[in-house]
Amino acid sequence: MFEKSGDMFLREQDTLSYYYCLNDMALELAVMGKKDSSIAIIESIKDIHDSILLGYCLYSQAEAFLRSMQCDSTIVYAHHSKQYLPSFSGTTLQLAQAYSMLGKRDSAAYYANIVLSFSHSLFEKNNALYILTNDDETKDKKEIRETAADRSDVQKQIEDRRSVFSQAALLLNQDLNRKPDLLWLCAVCIT
Repeated sequence: MFEKSGDMFLREQDTLSYYYCLNDMALELAVMGKKDSSIAIIESIKDIHDSILLGYCLYSQAEAFLRSMQCDSTIVYAHHSKQYLPSFSGTTLQLAQAYSMLGKRDSAAYYANIVLSFSHSLFEKNNALYILTNDDETKDKKEIRETAADRSDVQKQIEDRRSVFSQAALLLNQDLNRKPDLLWLCAVCIT
């Protein structure tokens, strides 16, 4: 879908939207664990003079490093991204995850609490609650159980949405692959 969108942006000569689309492709590659491909795309668009796009490129690069377990690089790129996107919760979650992987529980819990306080994304909340369930050393057993229950509720909401997303993707794919019905044109010609 990103490729089709990118082609449309280029056809309309909307280069900035095209570069945002390339960054989306790079982020998707990072999520799939294809760090080198992701970084190659990011490097090709990093020189564009748009600070918000640069912030998202740095976020995508941090995600590529996070998925390849390079936590120190993740932290560096996430902090650079925050310079351009200070209120973007995705980079804050990356910091929480990287610190959690490094075993720095207090930092992981600190950033996870920030994510919970201002993120609207169910996926981000789910990940933050996971970190708080496992890394927050200030909570007693009762509070940990409550956090785990909150995470379970969020996971249920994610499952409910996942089926809707699957159906929407199926419909979009059908619409894109639909061949025009020319039967009506034959009827007009015969008439």
